[in-house]
Amino acid sequence: MNRVLGYLWRFALIILGFACAALAASAFFHLLLAAGFGPFEEDMRQAAHLTMAFSTVVVAALIAYYAFFPAVVFFVL
Repeated sequence: MNRVLGYLWRFALIILGFACAALAASAFFHLLLAAGFGPFEEDMRQAAHLTMAFSTVVVAALIAYYAFFPAVVFFVL
């Protein structure tokens, strides 16, 4: 039973690391995008922060999907 729990613990750490890496990649893309826009006006600043906070998670899910799917295909075939 300890062996199974050890495997589950390692699997959870791998998935957590993968999620953190996808979020970091998404945040990096958003920082590049925000730097290209330049400084925001005061009335747009709050809307830009809320939009970036929401879209960072969505883009992270897309990055994770496009990184994970080729690996699955490679290992299955």
